[in-house]
Amino acid sequence: MFRDNHKHDPGREFSPPGCLDEAIRVVVCTSGSPTDIAGRVQRAIGEYSSASDELHVSHAIAPAPRTGQTLYSALIVLRPARRAD
Repeated sequence: MFRDNHKHDPGREFSPPGCLDEAIRVVVCTSGSPTDIAGRVQRAIGEYSSASDELHVSHAIAPAPRTGQTLYSALIVLRPARRAD
């Protein structure tokens, strides 16, 4: 995602906190192919979700501004299930 941004400092990338049990997680996936984006979304859900999370996925298809190539993107939001107290 930051590959084309020359001002991006990889040493300052966000790293998630150690404990995500109560945190909402957001994952953004991008790809140039519909098959690849589907695989990326599946892998991200498997890696970042737990069985009790609420899952929300939004997707978009648009031309990349610089190249005109079709770009597929997905926003995945994982929210911990609310506990019944």
